[in-house]
Amino acid sequence: MREYFLGGASPEGFKTSFDKLIYGGDNFTYIIKGTAGSGKSTLMKKLAAAFPVEDKEIFYCSADPDSLDAVYLKKRRIIIVDGTAPHVFEPKYPFAYQAITDLGAYLEQGTLYAKRTEIAEVTDEYSMWHQRCRRYLSALSSITDDMWQIGRSALYSDKLEGFTERISKKLLPRKQIKETGNTEYRSMSAITPKGYELFLPEDCSIYLLSDELFCGSDKFLRAFEENALRRGYDVTVSCSYLHSSPIYEHLIIPEIKTAFITAGTLLDPRLDAFRPISFKRFYDKNELAAKKLRLKFDKTACRNLLTEAVDCLVNAKTIHDKLESYYISAADFGGINRLVYRLISEIKSKEGK
Repeated sequence: MREYFLGGASPEGFKTSFDKLIYGGDNFTYIIKGTAGSGKSTLMKKLAAAFPVEDKEIFYCSADPDSLDAVYLKKRRIIIVDGTAPHVFEPKYPFAYQAITDLGAYLEQGTLYAKRTEIAEVTDEYSMWHQRCRRYLSALSSITDDMWQIGRSALYSDKLEGFTERISKKLLPRKQIKETGNTEYRSMSAITPKGYELFLPEDCSIYLLSDELFCGSDKFLRAFEENALRRGYDVTVSCSYLHSSPIYEHLIIPEIKTAFITAGTLLDPRLDAFRPISFKRFYDKNELAAKKLRLKFDKTACRNLLTEAVDCLVNAKTIHDKLESYYISAADFGGINRLVYRLISEIKSKEGK
C-alpha cells in the first residue's frame, strides 16, 4: 500500500493531477458527492478496509490529513474519490467509466434549513481563511521562483549532468526488452495544518537530495526520469505546487525500490535512514556569495510565509470542524452504512470485467 495526498494548496487554489488517473486509463471511478460531515471520508475508509490484502493506494486530504480523499484498488482498477470542491470531478463517460454516488441523499434537509444562517456564516468564514492562505502562497511562490532563478544562474550544468549519468548507470541497469517506461504523477508532499508534510515510501531505499535553491534537484530528477524511462523503468513523480509552475520534488522507481526525496528551504524530514546527496557542489559558490543577502532574505521570507499559510489552514480546519457538526447532525448514517455494503458488493462483482 502506498499513501499520498490527492493534491495540495497552491497560489491558484487546490491543484491535483488525479484527473489523469480518472480519465486517462481503464479505471472505473465512483465519484462521491457530498457536503462536509456527510460521511465521504468514512465511506472511503470502510471501502478500503473491506479489501485488506489488495494492492491499493490511499490518498489523504491535505486540508485535513486525517481524512481520506480517494482510494485506488489497483488490480481491480477501481477508484473511489471525493469529487466535491475544491477537487471537483464529473463523469466523462457516465456509468461506463465513472458514476456519481450522492451522499446528499442521506441528509435531512429540514434540519439543515433550520440552521441555514449559521451554516452560511461558517461556510463564508471557511472560504475566507483559504483565500488568505492563497495570498500567502502567492507571495511564497514569488520568493521560491527567485531562489530557483538564482540557482539556475549559479548551476554547474555539466557537472550535474555527469553526476546524473553516473548514478543512472549505477541504479538503472539496462533491460534486454527495450520498452519505454511510463510516468505516473502522485502528490507525496503538501502544505497541511500540520506543516509541510511528506509521505515516505516505506518499501524504498531513500536518497535525500539536499537543495535549498530547488533548481539543481528539479533538473536532476527530470534527467533521471528521462534516463529511467529510456531504460524501461516506470517512474512515479511528485511535483511541488508552491512555485509559479510545478517543479519536480520527489521521484520513485518502484521496480528497484528506490526513491529520491528533496529537502531544503520548505521541507526538512530530519530522518536518519537517508543516503544524503548535497547539491551545494553543483552551484558556483562565488556567485551565491555575491547574492548572500538576497538569499538570506528569501529563505527567511519563505519560512515566514509558509508559517502564515499553515496558520490559515489551522484556522480553516477549526471552522471546517464546526461546519461538519451541522451536517453530521442531519446525516442518516444507517443509510450510508447500507450504501457501503452495496458498493462493496458492486465492486467485487466488477472483478475481471
